[in-house]
This record gives sequence, structure tokens and C-alpha cells, in this order.
Amino acid sequence: MPRGPKPKPTVADAARSHRATDTDRAAPPEVQADPRAVEAWDATLAALDAVGLFHRADRAIVARYAVLTGHYHACLVDLRETGPFMETKTGYRAPSPAATNLLKLADKLGAIEAALGLTPRSRANMKVQPTHVNDAYDEMLRKYCIPAPNSRRPVRSYGA
Repeated sequence: MPRGPKPKPTVADAARSHRATDTDRAAPPEVQADPRAVEAWDATLAALDAVGLFHRADRAIVARYAVLTGHYHACLVDLRETGPFMETKTGYRAPSPAATNLLKLADKLGAIEAALGLTPRSRANMKVQPTHVNDAYDEMLRKYCIPAPNSRRPVRSYGA
């Protein structure tokens, strides 16, 4: 056995697995039952496709993530209606079931996000380079704030 730390996975390693087809991108029945889950499914596929990491093997975990996201939003709605605490039969204040479920779902969703590479830290560990889209803000920065290399534009000095 080789010594040393376990090698980090790269995008090239992920590309070796089976590529997803269009039928794999269709939301499964358990996801289609909840509109919030369908939104989460579509957003997660878009994020994974942006870095080329969605494969056939990811379908089940993305479905689980989408369904749990739907439950998470349902708990948020319930929490807004009932509040974070409830009064027990004996008169004590206790966390409401919605608050407890919300915290448990947040932990599960965070673990799945890390496994899928949806967090900055997990992407850094996977050596995934984000795809950058130039938008109006980037153009404004380039035009007014960041001088081009070898430009003869003088640098403003404030103060001295």
C-alpha cells in the first residue's frame, strides 16, 4: 500500500465515470411531487453542470438533496407560523418540532452539499475551477478600477 495522504479527487477523475444523459436529468417522481424540490433539482443540476460534475451516479443523492430541500422549506413555513418555541402540557417552553426538524435537515443538507461539491471548501478539495461569466459588474471593474497590464494610465494617489 502506498504511504501518505489519500490523493484528492480531480475533475479528470470525475470525468471518467459515466456521463449523464438527458433522461438522467429529468426529475424522478419523488422530486416531482414537491414544487420546491423541483426547483432545488434544477438549481443543483445547473450548478453541477457548470463545473462538469453531474453524472449518472449522482442522480440518487441529488434527488435526496432536492426532497430534503423541499422539507426544509416546509419547516421554514411552519416555523414562521408557529414560532420557534411551544409550551408543553406542564407549562415549560420547549423548541417546536419544526425548529428541531429544521436544524436536523440543515445538518443533512450541509453534508450532502459538501459531498456534491456545492460548497467552496469542497470544490477547493476537489480542485474544481469555477466557471466565470463576465457580467456588468466585471465590465465596470475592468473599465474603471483595474488598469490593464502595461497601461500608461497614471495611478491616482490620495493624500501625499
